[in-house]
Amino acid sequence: MRTRAVWAVVLAALFTAVSVSYAAAQWPTTCVELNDIVEAHLGNDHNVGIYQKVFGDQAEQACRNDHRDDVRGVFAWAIGGDSSPISSVERGQVLRILDGDTIEIRYLSGGEAVVGHVEKVRYLGIDTPEKSESGGAEATEFNRARVEGQTVRLVREGRNRDNFGRLLRHVFVVYQGQEIDVVAALTAAGHVKGGSSTTTATGTSETATAPTPSGTGTVYASCEAAAAAGEPRVQGNSGSGRGFPQATVPSARDGDGDGVVCEV
Repeated sequence: MRTRAVWAVVLAALFTAVSVSYAAAQWPTTCVELNDIVEAHLGNDHNVGIYQKVFGDQAEQACRNDHRDDVRGVFAWAIGGDSSPISSVERGQVLRILDGDTIEIRYLSGGEAVVGHVEKVRYLGIDTPEKSESGGAEATEFNRARVEGQTVRLVREGRNRDNFGRLLRHVFVVYQGQEIDVVAALTAAGHVKGGSSTTTATGTSETATAPTPSGTGTVYASCEAAAAAGEPRVQGNSGSGRGFPQATVPSARDGDGDGVVCEV
């Protein structure tokens, strides 16, 4: 009788050991595996395998940095996560302007990507026209004038990456001596796909319309020519200067995107 009891205990122990080993073998041991399981569970099949596709050999490191806040706690032990606090401030140097709402940066600091890695960043909160679409070139140049070559501050809100592996961020840059929200500037200048809006001094939003040519409606080759002809100046939507409608001097660059050029 005692022998049967001993064997029962041994068999139970073996069964438990086998079950635990099997469960352990099924448990995700890397951040990439865990991310793919979660994405599949949420129905985001297009995001399964995104780290391998975008980062290749650096997939695991990129995943750990992206999800360090998420896994610190219950899952930190499973992937060797660092339980120490990380900075919420991210910074990157802008290397290239892809269009009005997308840039390429070298990641400088923060906890959401691999430091030194080149990343594409898609602005949150705006969709500007594509380069091939009407207004696309203007949106791209407006973006370029503010952020190209600059160090930008990145702020994450919600989802970390889009379906193409690009970081999704609010982007801030020091422009003309003060930090600005790039998306707010693009929106105020009317660089919005499918329609434009601008923010008035009172904070209300209204449809933005480009100033129409004043005076005779003559088109000039330069601002000097327009001024020499006595063409009346108009007030722009951005800044305190007055200038000529861009339709009057189409060759002049509209740096602040308000439809008025050569402002003084």
